[in-house]
Amino acid sequence: EGSEVVIALDLSYSMQATDIEPTRFEAAKELIKELIQKRVHERFALLGFTTNAIILSPLSSDAQLLGHQLDLIRPELVMTKGTNMASVLELSTKLSQVKAKSLIIVGDGGERKDFTQDIAYAKENGLRVSVLMMATASGARLKDKNGVWIKDASDHLVITSSNPRVKALSDATA
Repeated sequence: EGSEVVIALDLSYSMQATDIEPTRFEAAKELIKELIQKRVHERFALLGFTTNAIILSPLSSDAQLLGHQLDLIRPELVMTKGTNMASVLELSTKLSQVKAKSLIIVGDGGERKDFTQDIAYAKENGLRVSVLMMATASGARLKDKNGVWIKDASDHLVITSSNPRVKALSDATA
């Protein structure tokens, strides 16, 4: 209670997958709203991220304002693809001036295989990271903006699933 928490919402295209209904993205927004409503004695900042992190809302204890900010995010306005956790870690340390910083990442874990550098950065900066996984291990196929299944360079359907390796980041900074 009475702490500052930065919440980072994954805005990458893979969050449009439907293995969590209606989409990972919409389910993540509702989960964040619920979290903010229940934790009334804390101040929250909201970040969005793909390849870069952006501030959606600075630290605030106004749950209604934060919920409104979440409602304004439209996935079709996101122009970049991919996920860069390092940008989230760096921006979150700048938002909060408390000694023990808390970051909650809400997303599918991205595609990175090794989080060693992210873990080192988080530890150096007193950042405690929690990850709320918004994807399943079996994953889901993705459609493009025209409703056509996305295929890779080898003409195979793209299936996006959770990245269990991101657990190392939260385990090492708990």
